[in-house]
Amino acid sequence: MSNSVPTNFLDCYTIYRKSEDSEDTVLRDRLTDAFVLMKELLMSSNEEFKKIVETLEAQRCLKHEHLLTLIDYYTAGEVGEDQLTCHKVVTFFQYSTHNLLDEIEVRYSENRLFEESEVWSILCSSVLGLAYLQKESVGHGCISPIDIFIASDGTIQVVDPSVATSSPFVLQEGYYYSPEIMEYFRSPDDVATEDLDIFKSDVFALGMCVLHAALLESTNDCFDYENCSVDYETINSKLALFAEHYPPELAELIASMLNEAPASRPDFIDLETQLLTMTQSKQSSAKKSFSNGTYQHFAS
Repeated sequence: MSNSVPTNFLDCYTIYRKSEDSEDTVLRDRLTDAFVLMKELLMSSNEEFKKIVETLEAQRCLKHEHLLTLIDYYTAGEVGEDQLTCHKVVTFFQYSTHNLLDEIEVRYSENRLFEESEVWSILCSSVLGLAYLQKESVGHGCISPIDIFIASDGTIQVVDPSVATSSPFVLQEGYYYSPEIMEYFRSPDDVATEDLDIFKSDVFALGMCVLHAALLESTNDCFDYENCSVDYETINSKLALFAEHYPPELAELIASMLNEAPASRPDFIDLETQLLTMTQSKQSSAKKSFSNGTYQHFAS
């Protein structure tokens, strides 16, 4: 950690895109063309600042091929007119500009389903990254197609939890909440968040993402966001459609991830064990497919 962002660090980048409604800026490396997400946080609470720094120190140790993780962070303090110190934290995360939802929309416009090897790659790569987080006792809490990215070489990467697009315990329409999370939304006073298995809820969400991608259609109709419930009749009909296009072993695996009972649902470490024995050859061929396919015209 440094007290301010070094000038020579920023000199390595150009601004690719700046958010209009937040302090987020996407930078592009002048030499490698790699993308970096710069986020700025301002706070006046010393306690909040201390907690954020502790979290960032722990995050900086998390590195995995299938995760977009923290590169570094910098802090600064400014004294305002009221003599209160305002803390500024600037973080830099690995980033990509093409997410799974972008790819789904491209495939939909071309009426071109994901190949079997590509579905295996989305699933296996995401599971490997999330299993690594689980081993570090870090839950993600927000997995949607816009939180899964496809790098220019075809590598699938899940965005860091701290820059994900939502929060696990804040209801937002369009996100894939497990039945137990929906139960919490219905009766927050009766369900303690610490009793929920965030990893198995994340598995459910990832299963819905794969289902969304494979069918090239949103699975929002599987959820009643107003009454906070999951419609398993609709999920089962989509699983049946999935099974018409993909092999039984893949269909059965996705069905297990969407099991209504969390006790019967695998976590990411369970899935990693299963997938590593099933998909080694499938995943390598899918990476070539992504890097040589439609994604190419998103690389510029």
